[in-house]
Amino acid sequence: MFATGDTATGLMGVAAGGGDPRVLTKPDASQNETDHLFPSVLPGGRGVLFTITAPGGIDNAHVAVLDLETGQRKTLIRGGSCAEYLETGHLVYTAAGTLFAVRFDPVRLEVLGDPVPIVEEVAMALGTGSAEYSASRTGTLVYIPAGSGGATAMRSLVWVSRQGREELVKAPTRAYVALRLSPDGTRAALDVRDQENDIWIWEFVRQTLTRLTFDPANDVFPVWTPDGRRVVFRRTATNTLFLRSADGTGVDEQLATSAYPQFAMSFSPDGKILVITEQRVSNDLSLISMDGRGSVTPLVQTMFTEGLGEVSPDGRWLAYQSNESGQDQIYVRPFPDVNSGRWQVSSVGG
Repeated sequence: MFATGDTATGLMGVAAGGGDPRVLTKPDASQNETDHLFPSVLPGGRGVLFTITAPGGIDNAHVAVLDLETGQRKTLIRGGSCAEYLETGHLVYTAAGTLFAVRFDPVRLEVLGDPVPIVEEVAMALGTGSAEYSASRTGTLVYIPAGSGGATAMRSLVWVSRQGREELVKAPTRAYVALRLSPDGTRAALDVRDQENDIWIWEFVRQTLTRLTFDPANDVFPVWTPDGRRVVFRRTATNTLFLRSADGTGVDEQLATSAYPQFAMSFSPDGKILVITEQRVSNDLSLISMDGRGSVTPLVQTMFTEGLGEVSPDGRWLAYQSNESGQDQIYVRPFPDVNSGRWQVSSVGG
């Protein structure tokens, strides 16, 4: 049993010996469902625990169970995710970063009694919202505490020279995840994973940190336009990209609509084309035209996973990551005619 990055399907099943996958569930948009994730098969193989995600992030998710004999599914826990069954007779799940346990009947597929918190502040994986824990059949639990390297860990900004010397930037310690330098090097766009989950701008000369986005949804992974006047970012509630003036004026401009989560990667030097990653069944690279029409054009789309596309400063080349060799490596293609050549740059992973 597995889930995919394609929100048009939910849980999938495939024979352990191989074969064609079959769709087991589909998210119901009329019930405010966005995806089905994190399947966990119950003892005996009759039922599968999984998470139903909803707009607004993982805190709005529900734990459900699919009965493989009847094909019926039902919600077990509202406001929870990432459930696992322990042979002690308990269902363990996360809610607001805390692990809870509740008695569970794997035959009747029913929760028994009230949940009890067992571990507070468990790390959640960046992007997916999966909880960083696992349990043995006998009930031994291993987990990563929140703040020990997860998305919410407090971090400092530093300059690093080519000789490896570090110089601390006088920005306050925050839950920084992604940052991009402005084209002129005077500012940094920062993805800050605190309570608001917004994009901030740090100015190196004035030494000021200013909030750029204010939407209730999570705004992540900023990228500057080549002229340094605007910042494009992903808004997780819509899976699409938005553009905002770097000085905070005006309103957010949606670039394109898509059924797949989009991540901005880099612009062509003239700013007319944005390279993005689309999170389909496997990640692929696409282009968004910045002419205002919001058209999305495939760039590098294969059966493998491609991402992290960067256009060279002269606009002639595209460097990107792919796992086509069996592990992540860096490849280069001509740009924008990516089908006229391909060279593998790294040799031992990249």
